[in-house]
Amino acid sequence: MATKVYIVYYSMYGHVEKLAEEIKKGAASVEGVEAKLWQVGAALSFHIFVFEMQNLDYANPEKVSASLCYL
Repeated sequence: MATKVYIVYYSMYGHVEKLAEEIKKGAASVEGVEAKLWQVGAALSFHIFVFEMQNLDYANPEKVSASLCYL
């Protein structure tokens, strides 16, 4: 049974996609590994990002809003 590896990524301009493809090649080169790419859409709208960054409590960075956490 093959080990399945999913490379989940978001790429706006294609740079991260190229990295993901290289990661896939490396993973697939291992015997018994089946690697697949899974591109996802933006996890955060620009407007929410701007709002959150304007209201970020820089004195307490550990209190980052859940909306800024992708995974």
